Amino acid sequence: MVTFDPPLWLQRQAWILELLRKHQPSSIVDVGCGEGSLLSALCRPPLQRDVFPLHPFPSLTRGACPLPSHHWIYSDADLSCLTSLIGVDIDARALAAARTAILAAQGYRPMPRWIPFTVHLLHASFDTLDHRLVGCDAIVATEVIEHLADISKFAPILLGMYKPKLLIITTPDYNFNVNFHPELGAGGFSDPTGRTDRRFRHDDHKFEWTSQEFQQYCNGVASEHGYTVSFGGVGSVGPTSPEDSPFATQGAIFERGHQLTSRDTLQQESPSECGLPAFLFPQSSTASHHEPGGALTTFWTRRFDSHTQRTICHEEQDKVEKLRVVKSAVLQFFAEEAEAPVLSAKASHITVSRLLLWSVWIDDPIRALCGGRVGVLIDALQLLPSSDVGLLDFQLQPNHIVVASDGSHLHLIIAPLGEGDEENFDLWLYRSGAAQPPTEASEWTYETD
Repeated sequence: MVTFDPPLWLQRQAWILELLRKHQPSSIVDVGCGEGSLLSALCRPPLQRDVFPLHPFPSLTRGACPLPSHHWIYSDADLSCLTSLIGVDIDARALAAARTAILAAQGYRPMPRWIPFTVHLLHASFDTLDHRLVGCDAIVATEVIEHLADISKFAPILLGMYKPKLLIITTPDYNFNVNFHPELGAGGFSDPTGRTDRRFRHDDHKFEWTSQEFQQYCNGVASEHGYTVSFGGVGSVGPTSPEDSPFATQGAIFERGHQLTSRDTLQQESPSECGLPAFLFPQSSTASHHEPGGALTTFWTRRFDSHTQRTICHEEQDKVEKLRVVKSAVLQFFAEEAEAPVLSAKASHITVSRLLLWSVWIDDPIRALCGGRVGVLIDALQLLPSSDVGLLDFQLQPNHIVVASDGSHLHLIIAPLGEGDEENFDLWLYRSGAAQPPTEASEWTYETD
């Protein structure tokens, strides 16, 4: 029996978050949000509003240095444009749990939040129509469609009425079930509708599609509603070919092929059988017809105001002074948090201390001074590319790779995390200089937007 590490639900969430970061939506609707695992991840203030500036440092090119390909400097920018998040679920108890998860995700102290952000939890079935969902940037339906006894309204509502720029759907791949329960052939629960002799993963699943059936459905509804669709998935085992070993979770990414106009409002579309596998036709033909104009019941709403710490330098002409203040804050952070300084091997009057660059970046005051942009931090450190490994003397350790250095004794270096740990490299900020207390940071003030 196959198991997953990380768990399958976490792999699904990571895949969805990666897609959302790529598209940078300002509004997201989570249909069938459940207990809020995705909502709570989306509600966390973004750590990084830009991508790490790799272009000045060829030594940091992915694959050209010892850093792993999943290192944080290769990540996309977080969802820094998100201003509205809506969760929809038919289960009030699940919405209560989602509310708790969202509040817990804020942490014990406020993190810098760059723009105001509002979350709504709505209590209703997905087919209760609501004008607030029309034209949202992204809709996510994670492991939802297989729970619906009648899916004929699913695409007409989500694609035909709400018309998001992006729709992400995930659902189990039936062909993968044999990996969970080989002794049962495929899965553990009989089809509750009696339409097939298939066995499913969950007792509430009304169907489970093969990848061919799923793609048939998605291609059909995408063509009908003016979308393009692509496919992916998570949780593969063995060979990477989906035909040989399909994904445990298959996903579809719908992208709208046209811009909305003022005439695009909540217009009722008839239930459709377009793209439905044959064994679902009888159920769809008896679908009820929902009239538009209703509204989902608001279960809970919360606004999170922007809360940032800014320097006294606000105007563009003060950029140089702002960078100086950021660097001073980093030096002060070194004085408080860095590993104990050690004497250089060649010069007893020179000391060296180091911090993980990640540790510097996730410090709230420093990140707030940078406005959430790691490029500002790199500019403030005045780092210049360097390939001279002999430039520094850190006890002549050959596994140190100098990426960049400056004239004020700061150096960006790739080095192991610990002694004898040459296979586990990370990016460090070193500080070298005279063996005396570091310069105190310049004063800065805090303001709340």
